Amino acid sequence: AQELAPARLREDLHVLQQSLEEGHSGLYRYTPKAEMDQVFEQAESRLDHPMSWRQFYALVLPIVARIRCGHTHITPGAEHNQEVEEGIPVLPFDVQIVDGRLWVLRDYTAGEQSFQGAELLEINGKKIGDLLPLLYAATPVDGNSVSGKTWRLGPDGGTRFQLFLYFLAGIEAPYSILARSGGRMLHAESLSGLTVRQLRQKQNARFPRDPVPDADFRLIDDGGVALLTIRSFSSDFADVD
Repeated sequence: AQELAPARLREDLHVLQQSLEEGHSGLYRYTPKAEMDQVFEQAESRLDHPMSWRQFYALVLPIVARIRCGHTHITPGAEHNQEVEEGIPVLPFDVQIVDGRLWVLRDYTAGEQSFQGAELLEINGKKIGDLLPLLYAATPVDGNSVSGKTWRLGPDGGTRFQLFLYFLAGIEAPYSILARSGGRMLHAESLSGLTVRQLRQKQNARFPRDPVPDADFRLIDDGGVALLTIRSFSSDFADVD
């Protein structure tokens, strides 16, 4: 991947900080200004050598999460969408965090050995107990909600867990897995990954969900009351009948 010069990286970091200071209404609600300033200063001190966009993205993820706002997060730019969707073989599991332990909720591999229901202990030689704090620190939630972080790193968070493993911990395919199921130890030495697109296709095919509109409108009480329900702001409401 093409590397960006330190001067360009510092410029982008300054743009991020300035944008947040100018546009975020609750930037210092949970994290004092002095602390946020120190976070940016520490990040800038690490920009003393060229970085790829992936490395820079890993650097700024925990900065944005430090705001402690569940509605403020950062994603790769549109020019990197195809690379993220089709160029990164991610862990082929849906996972669930329960009481600080990581469990395989769904296994999308085609091997004879299934890890579904097993507790993951290590991925590529890195202990789960060391990985989770790294991922927690980059997961944006309101305030200090621990349950919010576990929810966003679980299956309802899409592919955040799988991509965070890659960006933050440098864990990539092939995967070496150590897990425990009941009294048995399970091990896979070289597990192939799935692209994000492939993983989503398998999720939708094996565990389809009934579509729920982001918004709907109806009249109740014989037309005397209008009821507008908005479940998400992620769609173009111009398409809502």
